[in-house]
Amino acid sequence: MSKEASSWSGTILGSSDYWEKLNHDTLFSDVTTRRPDYRMALTRLGHRASNAIDAIYNDLNELAGKIRFLPSEDRNALAKQVQSLYDVCKMGGVSAHRADDCIQGLSLSFMSPWSRDIPDPRAVEKAIEAIKLSPFSTRDRVALLLEAGHWGVNSAAGRDEKTRLLLQTIADLDHSSSFLTSVAEEYQQQTDPPRHEGRCGYEVGSHAYREHFEEQIFGRTLSGMFGTADYAALLREDLNSIARQLEHDLDDAQREGDYITDGTADILRDVVDDLDHCGASTMGLTGKIDKLAWYVGGDPAKIRDLQRSANDLDPTLHLEEDGVLGEETEHGISKITNRIAEFLTDPDKMRKLSRFFDLLHILEGIPKGRPILNWATHQLQERFAADIVRAIWKLGAEYYLRPKGYDVAALLLEHSLESSPSKLYFTQTHWVTQKVMESEAFSRGFSAVKELIRKNSSSYDNTGTFTVNFQETNETDLYYGIGKAEIKYACVHSPSKVYVAFVLEDTYDFDNFRVVYGDEGHYIILNIDPGPLANDAGLLSQANGVINTYDIHIRFSKTIDLEG
Repeated sequence: MSKEASSWSGTILGSSDYWEKLNHDTLFSDVTTRRPDYRMALTRLGHRASNAIDAIYNDLNELAGKIRFLPSEDRNALAKQVQSLYDVCKMGGVSAHRADDCIQGLSLSFMSPWSRDIPDPRAVEKAIEAIKLSPFSTRDRVALLLEAGHWGVNSAAGRDEKTRLLLQTIADLDHSSSFLTSVAEEYQQQTDPPRHEGRCGYEVGSHAYREHFEEQIFGRTLSGMFGTADYAALLREDLNSIARQLEHDLDDAQREGDYITDGTADILRDVVDDLDHCGASTMGLTGKIDKLAWYVGGDPAKIRDLQRSANDLDPTLHLEEDGVLGEETEHGISKITNRIAEFLTDPDKMRKLSRFFDLLHILEGIPKGRPILNWATHQLQERFAADIVRAIWKLGAEYYLRPKGYDVAALLLEHSLESSPSKLYFTQTHWVTQKVMESEAFSRGFSAVKELIRKNSSSYDNTGTFTVNFQETNETDLYYGIGKAEIKYACVHSPSKVYVAFVLEDTYDFDNFRVVYGDEGHYIILNIDPGPLANDAGLLSQANGVINTYDIHIRFSKTIDLEG
């Protein structure tokens, strides 16, 4: 017995649990919705990466000229991380304007926004040699240089001329406003290196600093102790891994003969399109989904009815009535279509075929590309050729209409099945004419004509019309055959009698079909609208040349006795 496809983890293919298991060990572990959106996940990761770059930029901006004091291996690793984060932004379609500034600053490029804060290294070295000759302690030297850089040489030296000359000599090595401050920072870096912490509390560029941003973006650390991960490559690898696992699960389901529901198929197609848009290799996945998506309509009860009807029509099929429209059921349906000609001569089989056609309506609305669609669109059109449809109509007349006494409807229907039906003329003595004359609908119209003539002798030579509606009088045979028509009349009088000639003219055509319900809720289309043989046959009767229109002419007369 076929079952709904499941994965290696035991979860139903395409369910929320399935995506949770599939994404668990990937960078998309938070994408666990019923219809996962990997593009949106990349966009979210892109925004997180962009925010991380902004945070790194702010830390570097606070360091400015001190960036050069960061260990070169930390600067290089952080620059690679920023580039890797920028690649994530590009994958998610998110801008990251500060990425270049961070990379240029960490590489100490002259294009860096902080390059103006980098002093001449030779001048700094000479300044440090000079300050080392002073009698001040290391801490005092740094404080003196910082004060001079901030408030000026004279303010820092006070009344000590030797100190003023030392500071002025150092300042003259480079006349930039920040030179003395840079010398103080460089000297401190050489003697007692300070911590350059970012806002996150870790030293800028350190392994812990870089891991902090990975945790914020991906929820885990990805880089090794001495390197930086290629985040974009890891994301692409995970996307391809997800696509490969999905393909593996689809292949397993096909080998097991399992199915996926129409709703699941829609979800899987959307996910494949999503993965493809993200750059994953998805070739062939849509075709694999289509092969499994033969669970039609989402209503197994209807499919069981179809299987039961097929078995009843052809007991040799032995279809398992499991509510799944799989390959076995498809083959059974195809087998029945190949044997339709055999069923057309058996009234009992015709009734079962009618039921079978009704149930085939569950195949309507199947997505394009589905295996059963080829049957629905081609088999119905090609196998039910005009002669088969015509045979169905003839059997409808013979085995439904006549047994119920609907002889007029049967006669008119059979005449319409001729390739070029002639106009039918019915005279007074014909049994069709007699049935019209004896009908309640005609009697009502004739009574009105008699009353008019008896009240007004001047109307003896008048002509007129009245309408007969056989549906209103519940005269089913004439309703199926004629329905509603106009009857023309003309009067000729003698001293004691009036002779009235009547002519009923009608066109038998498909436009006049009416709905007529038959046994057990089944219905057919006769001249008539659906009655109880096969709705499907009625729909197919619209094919050219199956039912043809023609005119009907019924002529008769009645006598009105004026003395009676």
